[in-house]
Amino acid sequence: MKNRTGRIAFAVVATLLLAMLAYAQRRGPRSAGEESLAQPFRGIAAGGKIEEGLFKIRSTGVSTQPVVAAAKSFLAGLSDELDRQQQTLLLEVID
Repeated sequence: MKNRTGRIAFAVVATLLLAMLAYAQRRGPRSAGEESLAQPFRGIAAGGKIEEGLFKIRSTGVSTQPVVAAAKSFLAGLSDELDRQQQTLLLEVID
């Protein structure tokens, strides 16, 4: 009886692993979006055409100092894996 139960458990686990593998392959490689992220942002498109002037950059008169202070505090709290974490978290801002 134990031998049969072990075989059934093995079959169930193997089936689940194969199903997970098939699902992961159907979704495609995890790096599929990295190629598009490496391209510069051009804007928001509708119907294949970039919509110009949706969000104009302008001064609001509100200080960004609290945001800068919060970001610096957050970055100071990162672990020893700082370089790897910063590469994941920091984005270049082009003025």
